Amino acid sequence: SLEDAENLRDLVQHLREAIYIARPDGLILDANQAFLELTGLERREDLVGRRLDDFFADPDARRRLMEHLEEHGEVRDAELWLIGPDGTLKAVMDTGFLRRDPATGE
Repeated sequence: SLEDAENLRDLVQHLREAIYIARPDGLILDANQAFLELTGLERREDLVGRRLDDFFADPDARRRLMEHLEEHGEVRDAELWLIGPDGTLKAVMDTGFLRRDPATGE
């Protein structure tokens, strides 16, 4: 129901863990407040047009992550380095899964 979806969104927004949704090309579609804080952004609107690549310290890290996702369908506890807007490096553990659109297969 719509109320259940709103409750879930509210829960995710208040988690301390950074949560995001991105397309395979890296375009960020949505994220919670913890992700914004991790990346140094202030508002969800600041994500519009941003790509995950914008935050990876190692340019090849995202490519390797996507190759693993394509092959295994998920990645667990991948250590990554993100770079903040002030240039500081942050070590993070990333866990994710690949979900394809049933209509397009993408």
